[in-house]
Amino acid sequence: MRRTLCILLGVLFLTLVTPFPACAAEDFSTHWISGDKVSAAAKYWTGERMRNAKPYPLAVRKEIGHRVSALPDGQFPGPPGVDPGDPGENVTAPVNRRGAVPHVVSESRDGADTIESAGAATIGYKYPAPHTTFRVMDTLYGVGTTPYPYRTIGKIFFTEDGEDYECSGASIGGRAVLTAGHCVSDGAGTYHSNWIFVPSYQDGKEPYGRWIAFWLATLSEFHQKQDRARDVGFAAVRDKKGRKLSQRVGFLGFAYNLARLRHWNMFGYPGDEPWDGEFMVETQASYAYIDAAVTPNAIGIGTSQTGGCSGGPWLLRFKPGHKFSNANLANGLNSYSLDEESREIYSPYFDSRVKALKDKAVAK
Repeated sequence: MRRTLCILLGVLFLTLVTPFPACAAEDFSTHWISGDKVSAAAKYWTGERMRNAKPYPLAVRKEIGHRVSALPDGQFPGPPGVDPGDPGENVTAPVNRRGAVPHVVSESRDGADTIESAGAATIGYKYPAPHTTFRVMDTLYGVGTTPYPYRTIGKIFFTEDGEDYECSGASIGGRAVLTAGHCVSDGAGTYHSNWIFVPSYQDGKEPYGRWIAFWLATLSEFHQKQDRARDVGFAAVRDKKGRKLSQRVGFLGFAYNLARLRHWNMFGYPGDEPWDGEFMVETQASYAYIDAAVTPNAIGIGTSQTGGCSGGPWLLRFKPGHKFSNANLANGLNSYSLDEESREIYSPYFDSRVKALKDKAVAK
């Protein structure tokens, strides 16, 4: 009797302490890159190969009947959270022509100028959703893409099936780079090779050099089944001269389990027409609709960015040149569009699982 009771209590204990499925290790897919392949990647990317790399095609999901504009916030999937970013070394605040630090202005529904904050709510739009999209130029604030947080954002180069491609990504802490899952994996069980990150890339210039990946990761649903709701990827890159990527260029903050009704400043390096992939492009847009056909529901906004922008971050509370604990927060990334609806882009929802994989990447 005593033995039976002990067994029953043991089973009950295991049941109570077993982690939820969302936290299980097998939910992540990771890939270590051998030292010889890391060295080979450093030599692989000649100037000619970088110029000839193709913008990775923006994924298209065929079903378009699941777009929903109105979205009550409802229940959060977990406690909302924010991990602060940091500008790293040599902080430079951008200035406009009058010498003042600029703020980001967006157009409200009545045409008045309003400064959007992380708590600002929009109510959704019909397709095509409004947006403001423009090239980030050296004359924008007088200093181009080298101040924080611009310099955390950059171009990614990699090889898939013998073809050279380019995506977008951003420094997210430690040695980690945030990008789309399809910028690290083909979604059918194979990781990309020759993977490098070039922060603040601008018209062939590489002010912070090239950072070579030694580790790649994505969520298992994307790596094995190309689940667009889980199209999130990370890389860990080798140090340069004894410094981590985040020490050199800084890193973005990270926000998760938040309401979807937000305004974002989205960035990428689109390379298909009308863009050329040589310059950083910014989109200012508010929540437009969700893709109700995927779970968790992906978030859609308006944009004119094209292939090559994949993996570029969506930032809440964009504040150039400043270090605020609740500013410059990555809260989404460029993932896919719906069939024949090119003036939009969707991001996976950043929940606790994305946060857990981010923490795993930052710890490398």
